[in-house]
Amino acid sequence: MAIYQTKGLVIKVKDVGEADRLLSILTETQGKVVVRAKGVRWFYSKNHGHLDLLSYLRLTLVEGRQMDQVTSVETIDSFKPIKDNLQKTAFAYYLLELCDKLLPEKEENKKVLALLLAVLEVLKKEKPKKSLLLFFQLKLFSLLGFQPQLSFCVNCQRRFSPKEIWFFSPTMGGLLCHLCRKNDPQAEPLSLKEWQTLQFLLSKRLKEVLSFPWDEKTGQRLEELLKVFLRSLSAREFRAPRFIQKVEEC
Repeated sequence: MAIYQTKGLVIKVKDVGEADRLLSILTETQGKVVVRAKGVRWFYSKNHGHLDLLSYLRLTLVEGRQMDQVTSVETIDSFKPIKDNLQKTAFAYYLLELCDKLLPEKEENKKVLALLLAVLEVLKKEKPKKSLLLFFQLKLFSLLGFQPQLSFCVNCQRRFSPKEIWFFSPTMGGLLCHLCRKNDPQAEPLSLKEWQTLQFLLSKRLKEVLSFPWDEKTGQRLEELLKVFLRSLSAREFRAPRFIQKVEEC
């Protein structure tokens, strides 16, 4: 059985048996892996307290026939400032859930891990911002090959013009011109400001997004559009948005 070392962020945990734990870990070298940590919930386990959700780790694993197993672990960053703040925790859980449910297993994607770590670093110091969440979603969609088409009509390839009326079709994957809207009656009108904001979030770096003068009304509108877009990508239920809403209502 081969032994390998890597770094990774725990994006999902599930307790099983008397003291074991199953973990989804987004790693540098293997992409997303699901591994088993035996006896980790015992207080006397050397790995107890390390293999928690939202922990960035240095790991040693051994390959198994059905599932790899964790043999040793060292915490690089526990993201304590996030875990100590309920709003930040809810926000971070959504980022982790997006990665866990959209990423396939064992397909290396260092850029997704780098994106996730960069956003979490910001979240350690800043208040949760909707612009940050939308930025992460759009960048993640882009890295996974799901980026919505915003340059031309997905049906007739008519190039976008700010002088015309445009619609956004989550199920068709992007823009529809006014002539093709009949192909998706559920497509929502997309204002020029909303289109410009989407383009900005897709094309700019994180530092530029943080200093962007955010329009709350536009942000709420885009948040709803991307929720529908996400449902068109994955039939799986996402629980974190409800958690965020409950926290915001408190």
